[in-house]
Amino acid sequence: MENKGIIHWFSRNHVAANFLMVMILVFGFATWPTLKKEIFPETEVDAINVTVIYPNATPEEVEKGIVIPIEEAIQDVNGVDAIRSRSSQGYGRVTIEVDNGSETREVMDDVKTRVDAI
Repeated sequence: MENKGIIHWFSRNHVAANFLMVMILVFGFATWPTLKKEIFPETEVDAINVTVIYPNATPEEVEKGIVIPIEEAIQDVNGVDAIRSRSSQGYGRVTIEVDNGSETREVMDDVKTRVDAI
């Protein structure tokens, strides 16, 4: 007799298949009350965006006049994991990723203080 696997075995043993299905349903309904259910789940983004508009400036001017000074000002802030920046026609954006162990609100306050000082 060939070994055709577990699906073949369950097709020959209907009682075992039905028993397994009932057990899965019972365990699912038993754990339902302990599951965390939210209508609007709370999500926390561990990134801070600093966007500065510089009308009629080329990307090179935005980089030299906005992005580089912001990067230099915030590079040693505690809780900053990574800094990414983008310079485009008329605006610059700096994205700061926050460490997992750091409080995003505190890092954002420090970044805001440093950027406002520029």
